[in-house]
Amino acid sequence: SDANGSETEEGMVLISFLSANTGTYTSSGSYRGTYKGTAYNGTFTGAGNAVYQPPSGAPSVTANPVGQIVSPGSSVTLSTSASGNASYQWQKDDVDLPGRTGSSLTLSNVQASDNGSYAALIRNSAGAVLSSSVTVGIPSTSPAPASALANLSVRTTMASGQTLIVGAVLAGGTKSVLIRGAGPALNQFGLSGLSDPKLELYTTGALPVSANDDWPSELSKVFASVGAFGFGTGSRDAAISQPINGGFTVQAKGTGAGIVLVELYDATGGTASRLINVSTRNRVGSGADVLIVGFNVSGSGTKNLLLRGVGPGLAQFGLSGALADPKVQIYDGDNTVVASNDNWDASLASTFTSVGAFGLPNGSKDAALIASLKAGASYTVVVSGADGGTGEALVEVYELP
Repeated sequence: SDANGSETEEGMVLISFLSANTGTYTSSGSYRGTYKGTAYNGTFTGAGNAVYQPPSGAPSVTANPVGQIVSPGSSVTLSTSASGNASYQWQKDDVDLPGRTGSSLTLSNVQASDNGSYAALIRNSAGAVLSSSVTVGIPSTSPAPASALANLSVRTTMASGQTLIVGAVLAGGTKSVLIRGAGPALNQFGLSGLSDPKLELYTTGALPVSANDDWPSELSKVFASVGAFGFGTGSRDAAISQPINGGFTVQAKGTGAGIVLVELYDATGGTASRLINVSTRNRVGSGADVLIVGFNVSGSGTKNLLLRGVGPGLAQFGLSGALADPKVQIYDGDNTVVASNDNWDASLASTFTSVGAFGLPNGSKDAALIASLKAGASYTVVVSGADGGTGEALVEVYELP
């Protein structure tokens, strides 16, 4: 759609580009996706992902704050710095914190209400910049369930210029989450991996709170701690480690075409703070080019889950080219099908409502099922066209009581 702008007494210009996908725009006059930014006398330039260029003389961030996970009742300090003579205004979830105008922000006796995303707006007479947005998390003190979703992996073939979108929701407080985008690392398994995957992490805003192109070697210890396979030294795979609370979305992109594996790992452990919903949307092909989603159930006992493979139900959001008749199959570690569904049953409508899932049209050929799965095991979800067809599909996994 067209760009819309507004001006405030600060001289702030808010620019939004709105359509079906998220986070990208092109400079040819055709805007794609949702892009939202705040320009303080600066400009947005570039194709693909717009980059905010501060005006000449504006402050330059020399040190960004670092996200932290702290216990209830403790204190936490976030610090940033910038070049030149500048003023600071700290924000929580994009809203100014009154009176918090120093280069450091100290929160005392933190409680659950202090969970959120924090950043500092740094200004001088020429313009302004925003520090990195970081998460402060306070783990929940509520009784932990016996089992939880511990990780998610999505493997699919990406065409040139395609974006894979993976989403999740954390409940019960903040966790450290490891996010990986494997491309070249897949070659060791005989797969033709995407040559240079890139990751962008989105939380509360329309701009990424973190991004990575080539993974930092210091994360190799985190890989080992969660049992993830290693990346080659200097490889062009991508990885991010970040404290997160609430909902978040990961976008995986890359140069050229190839297979990509996107993984989310719970790097903290425990079940008090846990993943309660994971999802991904991508094209489902035929033969070996189906959409494959894996997850692990940690803890003890069993876990009740709602799984959905949505194709026709995406039409209500204006998406064309959806998979006409999705089929969902769940495999255990022995490659045995433990549950499957072709066309969903109307009796599940109340379950959709209970977990906040959008409704499906009556009689649609979308797939949905409830599965009770043993904890301490890994599972694979395969989404394919029941009629051999291809198209876009959304895979969702929801925690149930």
